[in-house]
Amino acid sequence: MSRQSSITVIGPRPPYTGGISQYNECLLQSFGTSCDVKSVDFTRLYPKTIYPGVGPHRKETLNDGIDNLNPKQWNSICQKIIASFPDIVILHWWTYAIFPFYCYLAKRLKEHQIPLGIIAHNPNPHQEFGFSKVLRSLIFKNASRIWCHSVYDQTKLQEAYPNAKVYYHPHPTYSQFESSQTESQSGGTTSVNKPRERTQLLFFGFVRAYKGVEILYDLMQSLPEDQFNLRIVGQWWGQPSLKRKLASLNNVEVINRYVADSQVAAYFLQADALLLPYQSATGSGVATIAGHFGLPIFGSDLPQFNELHFERKLDPHHFLPWKNALIEFHRNKGRSKHSPQIPWQSLAESLIEGSRMGRV
Repeated sequence: MSRQSSITVIGPRPPYTGGISQYNECLLQSFGTSCDVKSVDFTRLYPKTIYPGVGPHRKETLNDGIDNLNPKQWNSICQKIIASFPDIVILHWWTYAIFPFYCYLAKRLKEHQIPLGIIAHNPNPHQEFGFSKVLRSLIFKNASRIWCHSVYDQTKLQEAYPNAKVYYHPHPTYSQFESSQTESQSGGTTSVNKPRERTQLLFFGFVRAYKGVEILYDLMQSLPEDQFNLRIVGQWWGQPSLKRKLASLNNVEVINRYVADSQVAAYFLQADALLLPYQSATGSGVATIAGHFGLPIFGSDLPQFNELHFERKLDPHHFLPWKNALIEFHRNKGRSKHSPQIPWQSLAESLIEGSRMGRV
């Protein structure tokens, strides 16, 4: 009988908010008993000054977690990880705010010949800066396995790091919202009723500059007010003047808050289409939620979105193609029947396969 794989996964978990925390939790739950998995969470992630969202900034009761802001603690954490001698340590890469700890960890793992794997959510930052690629390389060059969610990123990463095995795996589908459907349909706590003769558009998730929300102001001004509504649901990271402009439109509702899992289904079930006008991207977890509910998606024509199933892919810099596509959709709207459901177990199996490649 072959020995079970031993995997250590480093990344945030709830109650931290955001897509990476949610992603990590779904992934960890999908391993089951197929391998020995250890999770290492963070006691602190970011300085409060650079995290404008509402939500926990630290976990006071977490034992053996990583304090990203306290380098004096990193050695003891790394010692514990090394002592367990896993077949692979897999970390989530999504922000340069965690670069110093990850760089230190990569060096320590290399000293002890423990393979490093990276799930590359954002191989490049959404707002590029001068030496960002250099910093990324200090970590990625130590990885022997890298996972990403677009063929475009797979190609670029394999070219940049030829010594690593780079895997493409579709972003798994967020399907944990089933229990919310009954609640939302039977008058649950989230009220999102709308006139059915109107097309209800949805933008969902953290509102950040790279997500292209600016185009929505011109778009909603151009669409017939009696035919279209737009809900922008999620915490805003900056852009207060744009938020006020959008909220001033009669056919736009701005809901500036983080949405709990128990309330997600209501917004997607009441919508007719999801808008993803991103200026840059490396995939989209929100798109997988829409796919789970059969919600058509109108998104930007970006190479990182090539594998996603959209109703239409459009130029993110000009609102007129969006207007024309949505008016055509309004005339004959219906839910998509072609969004594939990607199970989280499939990604877990890919990570297990990577763990069996042998030590570096």
